[in-house]
Amino acid sequence: MESNIKVDAEILKFLIGICFGKYNDKYKAAANRAYLDMNRTLRFDKKTDLDRDKLRNDVVSLLKNEIIAFMKNKAFCRQEDFDSWHFNICGEIKSIYQKEDISFTYGQAQKWINMTFKYLYILRNEEVLKILKYLHVPLDRYIINAAYKEFGIAYPNIVWSKWDDYEGQYLAYQKELRTHISFEEPLRWEIKQWNKEVLPLLK
Repeated sequence: MESNIKVDAEILKFLIGICFGKYNDKYKAAANRAYLDMNRTLRFDKKTDLDRDKLRNDVVSLLKNEIIAFMKNKAFCRQEDFDSWHFNICGEIKSIYQKEDISFTYGQAQKWINMTFKYLYILRNEEVLKILKYLHVPLDRYIINAAYKEFGIAYPNIVWSKWDDYEGQYLAYQKELRTHISFEEPLRWEIKQWNKEVLPLLK
C-alpha cells in the first residue's frame, strides 16, 4: 500500500512555485505549463511571437472554460462521456492552429489536454479529483517506453506528436493501456512511470 508523506506547507509552496510560478488561476497555470511540454513539437514558420502568444492564449482560455463546464455537467458520468468530450476538445484545438495554417495533430492536442489535467491534479483541484478515474494518460516517448517494458504494448509506428488518427491510433492505445492498469487511476500510474523513466536521466 502506498504511504502518504506529509510535506511542510512552505516546502510544498516552494515546489509549486518552481513549477508554476506566481499565478491566480489554477486552470490557466496548468494549461500554460502543459503547453511547455508540447510546444517543442510545433513548427511556426514565420509566425511572430505575438501570433504564437495569441494562439496559446486562445487554447488556454478554451481549456479553462471547457474543463470547468465538463466538470459541472452532472450528465457526464461514464468513461465514454469523457472520451467523447476529449475528442471534441482535441478537434477544437487543432482547428485553432489549422486556421492559421499551422500543422497540428491529435497527438499534440492530447498532450496539451492531458498534461493540463495532470497539473490540475498536482495543484489539488478538487473537481479534477472527482473525475480522476476517467482521465487519460499523457502520451509521449517515455510513457510509451514504460508501457512496452511493463505490459509489452507494442511501440507505435510513428512518434506520438505525429498521430492524427484519434480513434485508430490515440484512443486505441489509451484503451489498451487501460486494460493493464485497471488497478489504479491511469494518471497516477503515469506519474509513477514518468518518475521511473525520466528522473534517472536528470543530472
